[in-house]
Amino acid sequence: MNVLEFKHKVSDDLLQKLRQAVMSVSFESYVTAKGNRVWLEWADASSVDASELLALVPFKPNRQGFTRFAANGFINVHVDDKLNRSSCLSVALLPELENFAPVNYHDSLDLDARITETYHYNRHPIILNTKNPHSMVNNDHDRYMLQIQYAEDISEFVKYARS
Repeated sequence: MNVLEFKHKVSDDLLQKLRQAVMSVSFESYVTAKGNRVWLEWADASSVDASELLALVPFKPNRQGFTRFAANGFINVHVDDKLNRSSCLSVALLPELENFAPVNYHDSLDLDARITETYHYNRHPIILNTKNPHSMVNNDHDRYMLQIQYAEDISEFVKYARS
């Protein structure tokens, strides 16, 4: 499984607070565990109240932050290589959803890997499986998200959602 979508919809109040917060932080270039720089930028968001989202799952997050992808940026097919980041609770913030670039999942890590699934974001928080090959090609808009990282595999979230 690549994506688990929650039935819960992000409240308008929380979405507005997150959008305000993401525009007031300082982003830093993201560097992979192998030392590679990518189009992705990261900003700590541990001080942002995401309790509405954290209450959806029983697991303790490792890290909470905002991400920014520059307009027309991309990240090639990869699996996340940071320790304790097997899955990620994600919320699309900006741009509006009709302009928010989707995430693609692939059948391998090869640069010419076939896309097996494309997930288009909506107002529901999701758990992304960051250990399966995935990529993102952005459009003409900067792309902002809240990401809450977990060591637990997506299968643990699925078990919890079904209980």
